[in-house]
Amino acid sequence: MTHTLNPYGWATAWCLLAFGWFKDHLDGDGDGPASRAALRKGAAAIGACIGCSFAFIPVGALLLAPLFASGAGRKRGEKLFLAAEAAAVAGAVFVALNPYLFLRFEKFTGQLVFLATAFPYSLTPRAFAGFIGRFLMPNWGVLQTVAGLAGVAYLLVSAGRSRMDRLLGAVFCLAFLNMGGRMEDLSHGRHFLPFFAIGSAAAAGLLWERTAGRRRPLAWVLSAAVFLDAAAVSASYLRNYAQEAAGRSTRSEASRWIAGNVPAGSSVGLLQPPQYSETPPFRFDRHELVLFGAPEQLQDLPLPDFVVANEAFVQGRFAPFFASRYEAAAAFRPRRLFPWIPVRGVFTMSNLEFVVLRRRPEAAK
Repeated sequence: MTHTLNPYGWATAWCLLAFGWFKDHLDGDGDGPASRAALRKGAAAIGACIGCSFAFIPVGALLLAPLFASGAGRKRGEKLFLAAEAAAVAGAVFVALNPYLFLRFEKFTGQLVFLATAFPYSLTPRAFAGFIGRFLMPNWGVLQTVAGLAGVAYLLVSAGRSRMDRLLGAVFCLAFLNMGGRMEDLSHGRHFLPFFAIGSAAAAGLLWERTAGRRRPLAWVLSAAVFLDAAAVSASYLRNYAQEAAGRSTRSEASRWIAGNVPAGSSVGLLQPPQYSETPPFRFDRHELVLFGAPEQLQDLPLPDFVVANEAFVQGRFAPFFASRYEAAAAFRPRRLFPWIPVRGVFTMSNLEFVVLRRRPEAAK
């Protein structure tokens, strides 16, 4: 998780802490000061988690933990009261972390609209397979992904064994739906990672529980393989973070190339308004900028002499348009620390792959 963006990384950390505290609450059957304190701490962690990234809202289902407790003589009304108390604590922490709710409430409502469209509740097997193959494996490593899936499946199948397992199953299913089936940008699937982290932990626990005696070396070998596989992925992204911080990023390289190879006065196309994370910082005052969000917007206009784009656009719906009218003038890709581990900057917005395209002579229009 070291290469996950800060909001998602912090949200993941708070999510995992919340699971631990809610487990303490359920292990105590919901009775006693220690169990109540664990409930409040877990609720506060939920508020912090969703406060870091609203995409983690399915984790709020953990606030139902008191309903899964079975304290002696506890009535349904008392359980509902504890759940309401947990929700109040989580809400207070969320508001404390997001004071802009009172200053610019329209921004908050806009975020809700974005989430409703970015994460539609229409998950399909194809979308889930795409999330696993195109996002989870490149970011987590193949072995840890397999372990996480196995652990999640084990927890869901064994949901009747404990109250925590049932609660985990409910939260996982909500997050499963929240991932969405028409999501084009799989990088938004980062909010799904905590549940696979828990699955990996469950798989590790199951492995060490079922291996003893002569089979114990097998557990060491498999655990080491999973760790090294995941560590190699994280190390690859950390290397690119270091290059970004040291001024050797793809963004800096693209900026220097544009300054030396794109003539002043030529038109340069951008697919969105300039943003630091997604646009090389070249001299905008030396060129005529052409902003277009779809090829159709250029039907009655001269094509820009050059187009600067990152991997999210070059490999997407713009690909046919670029292939027929432009040729690659230069490309700047993130560095692979290990040849077999791909690195995609679009997942972290650090060291993205940038391409400078030159208009073909025959494509004047």
